[in-house]
Amino acid sequence: MMAENELTAFHGLVNEALDMAGIAHEDEHPISVGGKDYQLDCWLPEYYACVEADGKGHTGKRRKDKVRDALLDSVGIPTLRITQKMVDSNGVGGVTACLNLWVLHLTSTIDERRKRRESKDALWD
Repeated sequence: MMAENELTAFHGLVNEALDMAGIAHEDEHPISVGGKDYQLDCWLPEYYACVEADGKGHTGKRRKDKVRDALLDSVGIPTLRITQKMVDSNGVGGVTACLNLWVLHLTSTIDERRKRRESKDALWD
């Protein structure tokens, strides 16, 4: 796991938005799905969901991200990608509002997603 001081500045902004929203999260959470190992930027244990901090250095990775997001979703883990453009356009407060709406939606699907995750091969480290 990465230490807090090793996270990118952008990841720090995403953490700030999560903190402002009162959403508990774990940074760089390891998971293995379908025989592939991943690090989730921000794992939200209460919501069985993941937030990814896609800053300026995250260009050219969309195809790989779509495959990864679909694989995570297949085991009940939805992913919200926060981009630099979102933060630049809306500020941390706007991202916080977006996160609040997203987790409100997630609450209605948590039981179904837990069952899906338990029936698949998601391994937690």
